[in-house]
Amino acid sequence: MPLQEAYINNYYDEMVDFLKNVFSAVLKTNAVLQKGVLTGCLRIAKESIFTGLNNFSVCSVLDEISDNRFGFTNEEITDILSYYHLEQYQKEFKRWYDGYLFGKTEIYNPWSTLLYVNKLIKTTSITGESFWANTSGNEIIYRYITNNNLKLKDEFDILINGGIIKKVIKPELTYRQMDDLNNIYSFLLFTGYLKINKYLDYNYYELMIPNYEVKMIYQETFDDWTKEIIEDNSQKLIDALLNKDEDKANKILNYILLQSISYHDNKESFYHGFIMGLMNGNNIYSNIETGDGRSDIKYLPVNKEKRGFILELKIVKDKDLYDTAVEGCNQIIEKRYLEGEKVRGYQDIVGYGVAFDKKRCFVKMVKQ
Repeated sequence: MPLQEAYINNYYDEMVDFLKNVFSAVLKTNAVLQKGVLTGCLRIAKESIFTGLNNFSVCSVLDEISDNRFGFTNEEITDILSYYHLEQYQKEFKRWYDGYLFGKTEIYNPWSTLLYVNKLIKTTSITGESFWANTSGNEIIYRYITNNNLKLKDEFDILINGGIIKKVIKPELTYRQMDDLNNIYSFLLFTGYLKINKYLDYNYYELMIPNYEVKMIYQETFDDWTKEIIEDNSQKLIDALLNKDEDKANKILNYILLQSISYHDNKESFYHGFIMGLMNGNNIYSNIETGDGRSDIKYLPVNKEKRGFILELKIVKDKDLYDTAVEGCNQIIEKRYLEGEKVRGYQDIVGYGVAFDKKRCFVKMVKQ
């Protein structure tokens, strides 16, 4: 996708001028050319790349004309698998590479399908593979996932978890409009990262992720972004807890949660693993006997004269965030977690109750 790459890498105007000259020479003034076929993601007539050409017939994912020409149909997949004696992989092909809807025809990704067939001929692979992730310009997904718009993040969360969103689709777009939030889902549809699930009204559709291959692109991009968030903020959070700075700890942890987790993740075991991963490699211990019980997470310095901390994690149930965090603090006091560490020689241990409710949290320090 040369125009997409040009836009992302800031040489878009130069690429438009280059293509304008190429297409003018090849299509407009070429006396030996009877007909040309061009493929791409967007209708880019607005860029005047095709100046002087007026005999266009455009077929997009929204049209029924030639809707079976853009990939393999179910019948063609059956024939291909039968020819290569790979019938047992039919469900795997459907899970990974099916799901696109052109007009009213269900289509498989032809590139990934052929690569997987080739792999199965040479190996005994069981599961599919995300071939597209290694070849496509997936910067568009990273660009949108890292956008700080909260509504966009929530809608991506719905999509990654198999849900459906309803959006107006604009058939006529240029890459100059890529960063307009009103156009994001049109770009994702026309570039293959979403599919139409159902027509609702004029230019109004239900949209979803087409298959597992594309879902993996979203998920891996989201995971990469999460790692960046964690790497940038992990030590900052530890320092805030060690410095008894409740306000800063709250701001940092809420920011990390908002940017990096799904609102579908709302179990204490999830948050326990999340915090452990967030503080990985920093003298962190989990569910170790302390005082009269087992504390959730504790940070114990190598030098016992330095400060450490204990975290008791709680999920909001019938209380608000603040009261749930206080409940965690009370458990630390009642089960004598801090005293237990002092007996072991740690002279300065701070306790925190941490309450979670989906993408929100509250950190409360134990009063001593």
